[in-house]
Amino acid sequence: MRISLLIICFISLLSFSVNAQPKTDNHAYNYVEVPYKFSFFEENNQFQLNILARVLLQEKGFEVYMDVEDLPLEVLKSPCQLLKFELNEIDSFMRKRLQFNLIDCYGQVVYTSEVGESRKKKFKDSYTEALKNSFLGFTKLDLKQLSSESTPSNSSQTETLSDEITDITKKLNYKHKDQVYWLIEDGKNYKLVTSTDQSVFATLDKADRGTYIFTAKSFLGAAFFKPNGDLIVEYRDNNQTNSSTKSIEFKKI
Repeated sequence: MRISLLIICFISLLSFSVNAQPKTDNHAYNYVEVPYKFSFFEENNQFQLNILARVLLQEKGFEVYMDVEDLPLEVLKSPCQLLKFELNEIDSFMRKRLQFNLIDCYGQVVYTSEVGESRKKKFKDSYTEALKNSFLGFTKLDLKQLSSESTPSNSSQTETLSDEITDITKKLNYKHKDQVYWLIEDGKNYKLVTSTDQSVFATLDKADRGTYIFTAKSFLGAAFFKPNGDLIVEYRDNNQTNSSTKSIEFKKI
């Protein structure tokens, strides 16, 4: 069910409270994607090396996804938080030598590891030891930092309706509680506008599986349209003790 999918997606989101402020963490790279098959192997996850890479990165403080998994909405919204993990085998006689790169959203290498080596005879043992050794001494402090322009933020400024948006006469009317909103197309996306003062309450950016990233001034959520046109928004309320998932329904009128 779509609602169940949204809830699963939000379990993967970074903590985001209703009164959240921009993050002050110095490490802008929070996510890493690991391929399920390395280029120098013939099989997926050969010698369980890909899963081991995931575990080693998690131990360094990253949230890690395999390239066969769906990425969380936070990454879809700010893709430059994600690094790609690339593992290379270095030719050598009588030993295994591995070295990894972390690559940013522009295709630039932001970190190259030391060469990890192993002289063990069994392939699985030697590859495992070489990979572990390539991680020795590596920390998130070694990474080049993203510029402040690339980091996610939650602006407190009120946005007003732009004249560049598609003809306002094509708006759809929605109601939540006693407030009427206009849903206006903005290219492939939408803006949800408060009818009383024509201020932008939220933006809806197209994601996947018929869902939208719902960005309001006070919270971040995921949204989808019901068959009758009603708009459903799911978000995590981290002000609650159990960090519960909440739902808002905008009724089409």
